Amino acid sequence: PPLIASLPHSPSLHQFYFFLSQQEYNLNRHTLEMAESEERMSKLLQPLEESRLMTELSNGKCDDGVRFALVHLLSHQVVHLFLSTLMNQKRFSEWGSILLSKQTRTLEDYFCRIVQNESDDVSCGGGTCSSGPHHHLDIGGVSGRYSILQEFQKLAQAVGILQCGKPKDWTALHEGQVASNDSSGSFDLSIDEIRRVMSLRVDWASDTIDAVCKVNVDKKGAS
Repeated sequence: PPLIASLPHSPSLHQFYFFLSQQEYNLNRHTLEMAESEERMSKLLQPLEESRLMTELSNGKCDDGVRFALVHLLSHQVVHLFLSTLMNQKRFSEWGSILLSKQTRTLEDYFCRIVQNESDDVSCGGGTCSSGPHHHLDIGGVSGRYSILQEFQKLAQAVGILQCGKPKDWTALHEGQVASNDSSGSFDLSIDEIRRVMSLRVDWASDTIDAVCKVNVDKKGAS
């Protein structure tokens, strides 16, 4: 597929894509229980955990700055792959959005652990810091975690949309925050992306989605 052809030559990303391509999100209560089992969730991380690069980064075999840059890049690629696969291949029930939320948190926690590299256990008191010069910049601490969570913002916002009871519920929470295609907003997803995410819900009518998105565009233009 064109999406896979555009990816860097990384076996872990290709394996991650294969996992996503096999994942169903149009679930009921019973199929959700199977999909969110511990065994199934471990398979979500398996391509990353078996990656030689991630193993080296987890073992602390490079300094904080290099680890941060590489983990940041890989998390960006994973989020892009995840969102592209969802928007182009998947359909969601409300139960499926619960699974997506759990998968997103699992990936966020994984990348945050790698970028922090157990730095929370390292003490930098009055003496010389043993973690190297980057530790004082907090690359592996709070700012590192914040940077990873920022990479996941679009995916997290898509989860928030899909978990709503109906499209209008989301609009009530985020009125005025959405960017039009030629202007900025505090919400990372554009109005076109929001429409595409909403259209993934199997129980939401297209005319309702169009009406909600049109209201947001009209209000953005009026402001």
